[in-house]
Amino acid sequence: MDPNSKYFDKLIATFSSREGTLSLNRLQLFLQELNNPESDYIALQVAGTNGKGSICALLHNSLSASGLKSGLMISPHLSDWQERICIRNEIITAHDLEELLLEIGPLSKKFLLTPFELITAAGFIYFSRQKIKVAVLEVGLGGRLDATSIHPHRQIVGFGNIGEDHQEFLGSDLVSIAKEKAGVLSPGAIAISAPQRKEVAQVLEKEAIRVGAQLRWVKPLDWPCGLTGQVQRYNSAVALGMIDAMASFGWRFTKTSIQSAFQNARWPGRCQIINWQGNKILIDGAHNSPAARALRYEVNSYKKDNIQWVIGILERKNAPAMIEALLHPLDEVWIVPVPGHASWSADKLRIACPKYKHQIKVAEDWSAALILACNKVKKEGKQSTSMVVITGSLYLVSTAIEDMPYRTCEYIKEV
Repeated sequence: MDPNSKYFDKLIATFSSREGTLSLNRLQLFLQELNNPESDYIALQVAGTNGKGSICALLHNSLSASGLKSGLMISPHLSDWQERICIRNEIITAHDLEELLLEIGPLSKKFLLTPFELITAAGFIYFSRQKIKVAVLEVGLGGRLDATSIHPHRQIVGFGNIGEDHQEFLGSDLVSIAKEKAGVLSPGAIAISAPQRKEVAQVLEKEAIRVGAQLRWVKPLDWPCGLTGQVQRYNSAVALGMIDAMASFGWRFTKTSIQSAFQNARWPGRCQIINWQGNKILIDGAHNSPAARALRYEVNSYKKDNIQWVIGILERKNAPAMIEALLHPLDEVWIVPVPGHASWSADKLRIACPKYKHQIKVAEDWSAALILACNKVKKEGKQSTSMVVITGSLYLVSTAIEDMPYRTCEYIKEV
């Protein structure tokens, strides 16, 4: 892990987390004290359960390629807090982020901002001072009460796939979750959505009518895309729909620049292929059942009969649903702890998923599991019919991407 990330972890951890108290009031009052810096530019906001980050990356790349000074704010980060605030594909420097956090720290504590509200406020202020024209904002949680929704000029919003996740905050059923996501809609806004499940689509359409927003549905886009995965056809379509909406407001783009931006886009940790010690490893941050289903669909396209899964799942996630979505009869899954977080164990998963108990293996950590999985593929001579996939958590994926270059494929005995 980057030493800067550890420093910012400690600095930002001094702010109250207050899980379960979603509200816009604190941040609204805080920003008023600073003369509302977020009002200095327009924003494109992206909500959804999965695909938000990819849509934001495509949007930001397109705006930059079109000569617009644009900012990007994402959540969560993969490796470093600095990734959350970016202008023209350059993340905020450690020095600038530190100075900004120390500057607004006392006022932030006065209004009891959460860490997410703090970093969102920092992004708003930084974008204002850098005089950007457009901000691309990835919703952190839900939509209606998300900190990014405080921005007053969100006339274009996008929806990635909406599914089950964060039920402890957003509601236990899909309709409740969709209502929270639809809360980003505002009067006169243009909303672009990927295809959704029937009950989700009904919620979006009803809410758009209620608030006076225009909802547009998009079909999969077959442009070349630098982001890997079949699902990017949908994410690309949403991004292009949002750019078309900008054009209807008078912003100027060329098809050539947008196509080039899509083709050159990058988003690490999402269906990313890494060649390690002669092994081709697929890494993806899928951490809920809808994302797991999308990942399985992607893996199927490789036409492999046997998948060696290295999976770490946070304790609060619906791990059985993810295992059900991912595993096929010939697969094996190595259950590992997510570094620094309470996680599902192999024993608990065997009990929760008796159907897969003989496919569930245990390893000390992700690196041991990776070595065991790769050695098994080689030992059984299945390189052409098998592949290794690391998934289950962005925290796990982040650690793996950072540490893999320093690991060697030594022999480890299976537990």
